[in-house]
Amino acid sequence: MGRRGDVQEVELHDSAVPDDALPTDPRGSRGRVWLVGVVAVVALALGVTQWVMTARENAAVARLAQVPGVIGHVDESLDVVRVLTPQDTVALAGEAYGVLDRGADGAQSYQWFEPADDGQGWTTPLLDAPAGLETSSQVYFDSTCATDEASGVGTGDADHVVCLVTDGGRVVSSTGQSGEALPTTTTDIVVLDTADGSVLARWPLRDGYGVVALPGPVAVVDAQSDDGQVVTAYDPLSGRALWTHEARSTTRQMSEMFRLGDLVALTDAGGELTLLSSDGAVVRSGIAAPGDASQGRGWNSDPRRATVTLFAQASDGTSQSVVVSGADPATDLEVDGMLLEVGVDDGSVPGLLLTADSSVHAYDASTGATRWTTDVRSTTNALVVRGRVYATSDREVVAIDGRSGRELWRSDERVGLALSNLLTDGEHILAAAERTGTSGVPALVAYDPASGEEVFRAPYPDGVIEVGALGRTLVGRDSASDEQVELG
Repeated sequence: MGRRGDVQEVELHDSAVPDDALPTDPRGSRGRVWLVGVVAVVALALGVTQWVMTARENAAVARLAQVPGVIGHVDESLDVVRVLTPQDTVALAGEAYGVLDRGADGAQSYQWFEPADDGQGWTTPLLDAPAGLETSSQVYFDSTCATDEASGVGTGDADHVVCLVTDGGRVVSSTGQSGEALPTTTTDIVVLDTADGSVLARWPLRDGYGVVALPGPVAVVDAQSDDGQVVTAYDPLSGRALWTHEARSTTRQMSEMFRLGDLVALTDAGGELTLLSSDGAVVRSGIAAPGDASQGRGWNSDPRRATVTLFAQASDGTSQSVVVSGADPATDLEVDGMLLEVGVDDGSVPGLLLTADSSVHAYDASTGATRWTTDVRSTTNALVVRGRVYATSDREVVAIDGRSGRELWRSDERVGLALSNLLTDGEHILAAAERTGTSGVPALVAYDPASGEEVFRAPYPDGVIEVGALGRTLVGRDSASDEQVELG
């Protein structure tokens, strides 16, 4: 007798079962047919759902690819595609710009690069090489140039370049130490046409160390006197003086001048801001950053947004800022933290202003009302993509719900690496991890935007550092040659 629990193999053959022993109730057959039908429908529904989800995801990625700052597709292999010339750089950036250039012999010129012409443009000589200057010397001249585009647009829309050209400057040693001063013997204002580089005007200037250009055109020159700062506006084509503003100061520390929309902004040695209209009237003065400035004060201007941010940093790692956008104090925004640079913003969280100090803060960009604060010490830039804010701490990437501030995921810490830049190709969140010691392998690390799972890491090509975006292209810098390179 077999023991209980023993398993006995039984072989069944359909032919051994009599036909009349099979169930004859038609409802059983219908039940089996119905069950098979349900399974088929469910499978079809799941397939359709998956197809719809995939199609929606692909469409979302395609839309995101059109957002400025989103780079082309990246995979786990990175190579140097080419070394970038200045012409390549402007073609990739997609916006015209100009640079003041010093030749090997010390001659000064201005180069303008135009993306519509594959980065080609024009070059206009400004000042011949100084006599007796060694060609091997590293010289920084005090010349400077400005463009007169309308407020809120790029330099490519400028009509004129206004240059303050001087032979004064300073010789700098190979170690970067400032050495012998070059005395100033000539200073001119030179006005160039951005269309072809032709010289529209050139006239001598008695003194000056800074220039801004306003539409009109108006050239505003900054100079220093024994009593403080002297700002003079000129008609740049005729050289006729239009108005003068004097700001007295008890210190010889150089003040700074820059453009804020259609206004002229001046900062004094104490960090306070004064705004002048294009006709020289003082429209605001005494603007300063709020809060504890035990670690210092500073400012950042954003020409494209036509804002300037004054900030004060405290010893506990916190900071406070005021964002100034014009003559009306009611438009100022006082916020905690310093403005966080947003590399990509797809508009999925409208009206969002991000700042950072020991935390990341979100404000309404129109009213300054607080939206949320989350415990992330952001050190680089941020992305706003598909309703989420992506930011970095020293060694982590953090995803935050853009509306509530709730933390969604946080990546593992990187050992021997520091996150220097945050990018996206539409499919991944990409963190540029730079080496901080000898053990870490620098790489571009790709994360799944929804889950934070690491998808891949692409090691940098040998010698490449400072990986980032230029327009829609991934670029880096060759540490040996100090040249910018395209990666792919």
